Amino acid sequence: MNNIERIQEILAATNHQNIGDNLQEIINIRKKITNPVEKQIIENLLGSIRLVGYTSDFGDRLFSLHQDLPRGLSNIEITQLVLLERALHELCYACEQVNNNSTINGEEAPPTRFYLNSIYPYVASMFLVDQSKLDIKGLQLGGSVTKALHSIELDDFLNPIAEILHRPLTDKITFGDTILKLRHSFLVHGDFSPDRIQFLNRKTEMQNPKIGENFSDFIWDLYYEILLLRLKILALLSHNNIDIEQSMIQYYESL
Repeated sequence: MNNIERIQEILAATNHQNIGDNLQEIINIRKKITNPVEKQIIENLLGSIRLVGYTSDFGDRLFSLHQDLPRGLSNIEITQLVLLERALHELCYACEQVNNNSTINGEEAPPTRFYLNSIYPYVASMFLVDQSKLDIKGLQLGGSVTKALHSIELDDFLNPIAEILHRPLTDKITFGDTILKLRHSFLVHGDFSPDRIQFLNRKTEMQNPKIGENFSDFIWDLYYEILLLRLKILALLSHNNIDIEQSMIQYYESL
């Protein structure tokens, strides 16, 4: 059985009860594929499994085996994980809308550009900024998600995402650093100056077609891992006998 046949078999059997295991297997297969034609065929097939992952919710089984919490969680930590899951869900929505709008309206259409440019601040704030701050100094990533998961002793959830963000995009800059530059120098602190845009192009080499292709591939790789991370958070809260609604009510009543 070749990769495409195996993926079609997985997709046909995927539902909200096994989406976590099946998505992990899909990710493992994708990592092995180097042929561009085969890669594109497979990406065209995977919309259905992303939809199952995106629409999964608290109470779904998701994985055949479930990870236990490293310790009991306070009401504030449970609320923290719920809010984290929501933010990951928003980022998954943005990624999916880039794909949908580029297919329907084209890569340069305003909706496509809007959703693509929304991904960079989300990824930066969740996984890249504040790496020198004392509470996360020395960890493999920065950002709000890293702070939250580190405080609950779930750092290992971030290993696949760290691997992608630390990949070299060029000889001089990583994929994660490129996202930071796009966020800092263009979206947040920029002034729409053509000179600044040319400076960014020189720093990131994004005008090189191969670099641009790699950047796009890394975005897709990151999306699948973020989708899987969201499923892990859902499973963690759903299958450790946690009354999420009651915990959140108790937290907000304590304010």
